[in-house]
Amino acid sequence: MDKYIIRRADLDDSGQIEEILNSSSLTEIYADLYDNKEIVDLIETSFLSISILNHSQEIIGAAVFNDIPQFLKGSTDHIHFNNWNHWLSQSFNVPPKLTPMNTLWLMFFIVDDEEYSSELTHEVLQHVYETLPQIEFIMYVVQNETKENKDLIDLSMGSWFNLIEELDRSKLNNVLGLNHEANLYCSERSLVCPELIIRLAREEDHDDLAEIFNNYSEVLTNVYGEFFLADLIATFNQTRNITRALKSSGKALVAESDKKAYGLMSLSTEMDYKLLNQHFDLSAFDYLLDPDLPLALECRRNQILRMKEFQSQLEKANEMKNLKYEIYQSKWIGQRMILQEYCIKKEIDMKVEMENYLNNIELNKTLDKNAVRKMAEIWLKDYQFYKPSLEVSQAYPENEDI
Repeated sequence: MDKYIIRRADLDDSGQIEEILNSSSLTEIYADLYDNKEIVDLIETSFLSISILNHSQEIIGAAVFNDIPQFLKGSTDHIHFNNWNHWLSQSFNVPPKLTPMNTLWLMFFIVDDEEYSSELTHEVLQHVYETLPQIEFIMYVVQNETKENKDLIDLSMGSWFNLIEELDRSKLNNVLGLNHEANLYCSERSLVCPELIIRLAREEDHDDLAEIFNNYSEVLTNVYGEFFLADLIATFNQTRNITRALKSSGKALVAESDKKAYGLMSLSTEMDYKLLNQHFDLSAFDYLLDPDLPLALECRRNQILRMKEFQSQLEKANEMKNLKYEIYQSKWIGQRMILQEYCIKKEIDMKVEMENYLNNIELNKTLDKNAVRKMAEIWLKDYQFYKPSLEVSQAYPENEDI
């Protein structure tokens, strides 16, 4: 069936579907079977509409489903619409679990090739059950006047729909639009889609699972050995004596149908959370950690960021303070004040030296410009003329006062 494509129908498909219906030799029979209105109306007002395409993207069939029986369409009294379960359960022996919430009704079905109608019916029903997991039943009404076309019905629906046993047909007399001799057919999910049983994996499942794994890739078998699946199951589910003494970090589950395993899921509590958080944004999932821990980490992270920001602002403030002081030192007025501070510190030495010259007549006679220069050089030998740094020079390249 890979040559067919099944997808949701849209209004643009209605033209090709009507061509199939009008070109069919069974046009009148289809009209009686489905109480057809315009295809556009069916698609637009239905719960689910499906188109069937071939490999050339040409529409070769269609199916329409709704949540009420097709012959009640348009009825407005309180008995109809989603209240059909009341009279239906009294008239027919329907499955106990059937409700309006888990049931759809087949409103219309047609295929261009009657030879494959049964196979296409199966594909369509399977598509419905897979698309709508809440649906467990699909119902189908055949009016009394169309029972003579039972062969056509059996050809397309017989394998996937079962005739529902009647209980009290008199209850149908009050249901407008539905013939009291109508037949009811039911398709159950289990008839179309095999039910899967989820259970703990066993080592005996190895052969079924190995076939599935090897169809995708033989790398795992080549790397871990031929029976790596059996070893994995034994380790996780502790099915061997040697593994029962070990602590299991998870479980291995399989999906089984008709006593055959069709899938394996290995669950483990051992994972590298740090590695996962490095490659994925898991903040929405509390980083896969205890909910209180991410909150504490987030608070600590914010605290560290605030401390770093405060430290950065403090460093910038100190840099600006040092820069301003350096700028002040670099100016001539600043240089003079620094020289004055230096001379104040040398005041005693300078006064002693000058008093020696003033109190000694012979030494006073030798006092001249050169002698004063020598005394000044001695007093200022430890004084260093301040030179501005590169930062100040770059900040004030044209300032002649620096």
